[in-house]
Amino acid sequence: MKADRIRLFFVVVILIVALASIFWPNKSEAFLDSSINIFFQNIRLGLDIRGGTRLDYRVVVPKDIERSAGTIADEVVVVVRQRLDAANYTEAVVSKIGGEDARIRVEIPGIDDPTIAERLVGKKGQLYFGEILEQQTAATMPDKRIGIKYANALWVPSKDKTPNNERVWYLLNPYVTVGSQKLYLGGSEIKNAKASVDTQKGGFKIDLEFTAKGTELFGKITAAFVEQQLPIVLDDVVLVAPQVMSAIRSSNAEISGRFTAQEAMELAALIKSGNLPADLQKLEERTLGPTLGRDIITVSLIAGMFGLLIVLVYMIVFYGLSGFIADLALIYNTVLILGAMALGKFILTLPGIGGIILTFGTAIDGNIIIIERIKEEIRAGKTVLNAITAGYSRSFSAIFDSNVTSILAGVVLYYLGTGTIKGFATTLIIGILGSMFATLVVSRVLTNMVSSKLHFRVSKEIAKAGDVK
Repeated sequence: MKADRIRLFFVVVILIVALASIFWPNKSEAFLDSSINIFFQNIRLGLDIRGGTRLDYRVVVPKDIERSAGTIADEVVVVVRQRLDAANYTEAVVSKIGGEDARIRVEIPGIDDPTIAERLVGKKGQLYFGEILEQQTAATMPDKRIGIKYANALWVPSKDKTPNNERVWYLLNPYVTVGSQKLYLGGSEIKNAKASVDTQKGGFKIDLEFTAKGTELFGKITAAFVEQQLPIVLDDVVLVAPQVMSAIRSSNAEISGRFTAQEAMELAALIKSGNLPADLQKLEERTLGPTLGRDIITVSLIAGMFGLLIVLVYMIVFYGLSGFIADLALIYNTVLILGAMALGKFILTLPGIGGIILTFGTAIDGNIIIIERIKEEIRAGKTVLNAITAGYSRSFSAIFDSNVTSILAGVVLYYLGTGTIKGFATTLIIGILGSMFATLVVSRVLTNMVSSKLHFRVSKEIAKAGDVK
């Protein structure tokens, strides 16, 4: 009895977690029909279902870096992933793809403007505070300056153009002169960056938080540049060149330039995520529509539910109360799969839906094996409770072995496959693990709860077969 209570506890807790993951309120835009979207509102939908943008890049590894191209590509994937997360594109997929060169692929479901993704992915994200040596207003870059004073200096344009379609060009030195020191304050010394509303100048601004070292450097630089401009540069563009009114020795600063909400969010994401360790060369850009229309996908999902209903009815007709228990375990497994997909932020693709449907058969097969085994134990003269215990115990090895081999196949598909193949493997693995739990734990809890009623039905079947008089 103690074992039954432990099983029941885990069954209930896991069910509550799965239901909460599926139905937790979500304000994101509904893609599927409202009658079915409630079950998928917290599940990330892949490009083949929802459509979106796909970008392929080649990682240009600098010659002076000793690390391998694969290692650099892994670092690029991490930085790009951080940028997209910070910009609230949490459904995006960033992966390293095969080929002679190190390449990465960025897939963002739900957007049809590739330039949004390019602004986040393609930029190197190098930020620093510079020292202005000269400045000019011109349509093109001014001539290069020669001399010791201009060592390391370069012309950098302003972000915005003047009414005459010109830009302000700043001759900047990334190393700021403070007394006899040359100080460099870059993006690596910024702990956090976030967009916020600029209540004084209007629009949006970017709030910066420095590390301890960055706070010290910023204090020294601002103290030396009171009543002078201190430009803030990101990817060779001057975002803003504010005048320092007084020394700033706190760990906080802001970049205010009447940014739009989108600009502020993207710039904050670039600053916060850090510099890319290599340049990216765009190879391919695609805006993809859903493989199937929204209505067709909705109808397909409804058809799948009708197929599930047919299986449920079949089990009740042929196995009675035992079949009804198997049906409840199958429904539990379905909830478990959807909950795991939502909780784990896995991406659901069209092949993934096929993987879910495939696991329905796995779950039913396991229950049929157990039901038939229990009948054999009763025919051997055991009581119903002993037959249930023996049936589950002796069916375990067959169910476990068959499911483990399927899981191993799914693992191989996941690690060797790409794109939608991984989607199929993901749902297959989750579904098989869920079916094992539903078959061996959930159905056993329910079977033990109604064992007295099962006794009559099983005995009746045996009597008809002539085994009991």
